[in-house]
Amino acid sequence: MNHEDEIVRAVEAALPSVISITISKHVNIAEQELPFRGTWKENDKENVRIGGGSGFIISADGLVLTNKHVIVDPDADYTVFDQEGRKNEVKILARDPIHDVAILKISPPHNFRPIPLGSSRDLKLGQTVIAIGNALG
Repeated sequence: MNHEDEIVRAVEAALPSVISITISKHVNIAEQELPFRGTWKENDKENVRIGGGSGFIISADGLVLTNKHVIVDPDADYTVFDQEGRKNEVKILARDPIHDVAILKISPPHNFRPIPLGSSRDLKLGQTVIAIGNALG
């Protein structure tokens, strides 16, 4: 097996644990905060997507590890979609601004496939690492 095949296998193994995070806000709040004011249609009941990111399911009961910068806005609404396209409710459990990590809890419980966490202590200088996810959710 060559190096590229090993990377493909690693990504395929991790993919069931990857989730997408959609960030949205009520249209009136988003309009006030964004620099291009007046571009949204007036609608008091509508949320607009303002961003996205990704994370990993790390436990069978729905704990998710993501970056703090993905869920930085306490006034935004967050929605998680798993690889099956299921929409999951989100509760933010912890944000660590120093290490840029956050822990979420998603529900309702499905047959979540957690990814085992490794340790950076096992890496060697110059070793290839893979970033798996989608910066835009």
